[in-house]
Amino acid sequence: MKDDAALLRRYVDERSEAALAEVVRRHHDLVASVARRRTQGDPAAGAALVQEVFNQLAEEATSIRRHGLIVSWLHAATLRASAGPEAGAEVVVRLDSEPAAGSEDAIWGPAVDQALDELSVDDRSALLLHLTEGRSLAEVGVALNLSAEAAQLHVARALDKLRAVIARRGTRLGVSNLREILSVPLSEPLPEGRAEQIAGRAIASALAEVELGEEKRGFRFALVGLVNSGPALGLVALIVAGAALIWGYRTNAKIEAEITRLQGESQTLASLQRDNRRLSRLEAEAEELRKVAAELPALRAAAFPEEPRPLVGSAVVTVSAPAGLQWDGEEVAPVEFLRRLGEFQRRHPAPETRLMVQVKGAAISAVAYVVNEARKARLTQIVIEGDASPGDGDGAATWF
Repeated sequence: MKDDAALLRRYVDERSEAALAEVVRRHHDLVASVARRRTQGDPAAGAALVQEVFNQLAEEATSIRRHGLIVSWLHAATLRASAGPEAGAEVVVRLDSEPAAGSEDAIWGPAVDQALDELSVDDRSALLLHLTEGRSLAEVGVALNLSAEAAQLHVARALDKLRAVIARRGTRLGVSNLREILSVPLSEPLPEGRAEQIAGRAIASALAEVELGEEKRGFRFALVGLVNSGPALGLVALIVAGAALIWGYRTNAKIEAEITRLQGESQTLASLQRDNRRLSRLEAEAEELRKVAAELPALRAAAFPEEPRPLVGSAVVTVSAPAGLQWDGEEVAPVEFLRRLGEFQRRHPAPETRLMVQVKGAAISAVAYVVNEARKARLTQIVIEGDASPGDGDGAATWF
């Protein structure tokens, strides 16, 4: 992943179709997944959007190669290329209007892509690498200059940030939903030779843009010579100008390629130096945090000998049909549920205490009963996951 820049440098310096094809092969599924969501699953429109994004990559490779990681750029480029009346559409999902199983990608995908675009480059890259491209946490860590453990924490925090962005827009999604949406595989793998085909078309498109610009400039110079020198001298001027233009273009192209190569190496070295300094700072901060964490229990006991801080706790309540209740996997009656809820709140009064409500086909009224009782117990961190059915209220009626 980190040598994407090297492949793009090889493409720019040598016009290597094989190097660009390798970049296409690595990141095709990412671009195709976003394109599928942006085109509502239309195969032809999705394929055209994928080709357009890699055409843009070929045209702007000189500047893009300095980024190192290009997954974030590819995601943003696909959103820009697909911008239309549907861009910006938001989806609000409520507990009583859950979609059918397997339709999350089609319904929530556009909202997730919009929210991804608001994250930082590192957060967006971590989620795209690990979930959409299926890279291991160790590979994500290498790409972001982190250990595998730190990469795992980074991915978890990025998912929380993504869920918060979506929640601000009124869409309620759990972490498991986000993981599923971002990791939906393509229906078919990339066919043999398809990467080379996409790369070839992208290179042809980029060269066409360059040649069109050169032809316009050459024609303008020749036209000036014909106007100022008469037909005969104008023809000679046109030939001389054309030869000089070709020679100058080739010479300038070589000089520009060498300057670009040296600039790329200089920037790569500067980037490595910055990364080393950043890593040193992070190691020093981590060591300081370990020392503080080791001293924290003693400091806490000395500062609050009579008033220990409230314990942060968590519990899982499962509501299933018909009228089934479980507390941390144990079947309980409604009376026992209320008793345990009150005891849980007394033992863990901290604001961070969380109650997870898992819904397994129960009626909405049954879920509402559990949530209302939790709120009466002054629990503020209530997370609901699962599928509920509209029902008719019978699921909760037997509990009163």
